[in-house]
Amino acid sequence: MGSPSENGSAAWADEVEEVMLQKPKAGKVWDTFDISKLAKVGFKLDYLAPEKHGEGSIIDIDFEDIESEVNYWNNVVVCYVLGAHLPFTVINGYIQRIWAKYGFNKMAMLKNGVMIAMFNSV
Repeated sequence: MGSPSENGSAAWADEVEEVMLQKPKAGKVWDTFDISKLAKVGFKLDYLAPEKHGEGSIIDIDFEDIESEVNYWNNVVVCYVLGAHLPFTVINGYIQRIWAKYGFNKMAMLKNGVMIAMFNSV
């Protein structure tokens, strides 16, 4: 008598487990990363040496380089509820009811209970 998957009487969970055991263990993402497989690599990075000022370095960041990130965070409020550990759905529903008139868009939960509330405008 063969294995349960050979005689057709195995549960699908057993079949999935068998397939998972046959797969090679996944390594880190960067172990198999190959940039040549990406179809649209539309940016080029250049090294820009920092200016030296005594013992430290001065880095000059142009506003155009970070403008999209600044614009994203202009309409975001970072939230944390002290004391209570309410489910995200409860907090999200409450915030939607209270802040909807102020252009509330959506809420996202980050790690450790930190949330960000996104608005349509400032």
